[in-house]
Amino acid sequence: MLRKVNQLVNSLRRVEAGESAFRPADATVGALEKFQPVARALAHAKHEGLIGRCELPMESVKGRLLYSAAYVVSGLTYKGAEFLRREATFQGRFVRYVVPALKWGLTAAGGAVVGALVTRALA
Repeated sequence: MLRKVNQLVNSLRRVEAGESAFRPADATVGALEKFQPVARALAHAKHEGLIGRCELPMESVKGRLLYSAAYVVSGLTYKGAEFLRREATFQGRFVRYVVPALKWGLTAAGGAVVGALVTRALA
């Protein structure tokens, strides 16, 4: 779930920065499959009203329909901009307050080794 949210946020940040054409890295089936999470995130953003008009052409590959590109025509909506603003606020608070509390709690409860592992995992 977190990976899907991150993909959505990353895709919206790219739209916010002015990117409008999203395509696979090359014309191979592997690149097309790796592109699907980005395209699905943009399709979801369109459905939820986070971006305006977005064209998502598809092609059939070995009997499966896959997104072949995504063209964002009208950028972020107000709702999309607010979503990114809230996401940035949440991430800032999480890093500022929750991570140190977790580190402290695990260090106190489980020793320095567990605290170091959590610190490394969250970095």
